[in-house]
Amino acid sequence: MGEYREVMAPGRIVRTFIVDVPGIDEHVGTETMTLEGRGGRTKIVEKSTFTSTEELEGTLPTGMVGGALDTYDRLAVEIAKG
Repeated sequence: MGEYREVMAPGRIVRTFIVDVPGIDEHVGTETMTLEGRGGRTKIVEKSTFTSTEELEGTLPTGMVGGALDTYDRLAVEIAKG
């Protein structure tokens, strides 16, 4: 859950997120995505900002890294379809 704070075409998106984990679900984090054209390819860089080290440490065991990688794999499949 979150909201888009900034969308600047063609290369920057800033959005908020809340991790659905008791104890840290009241904290709002920020994620910034930049997209950079690279000769027919696109480099995506995402930076997530947490309110504290404890929030980050509480979030990592939830599988968020694996979930993000799965999301990018699904995106790659869709892009390949053209």
